[in-house]
Amino acid sequence: MKHLHNTLNRETTIKCLLIALTIPFLLVGCNTMEGAGTDIKHAGQSLENAAENSKSPPCSQPPCPRTQSRTAR
Repeated sequence: MKHLHNTLNRETTIKCLLIALTIPFLLVGCNTMEGAGTDIKHAGQSLENAAENSKSPPCSQPPCPRTQSRTAR
């Protein structure tokens, strides 16, 4: 009976240690995912801004001579 008690006690200790060592990694993972979500949000906002800026009318500068010669061909 004493052997069974030692085995259960050892298994319980190992399980508790594994859980205790795993919890900090899970918490860091949540923090990392929050940072990734923020980065993705900022990238989406930048993309929206770029799309909105491309809708504005083109500048009033005359076209580049190289561009005109390419389109004339």
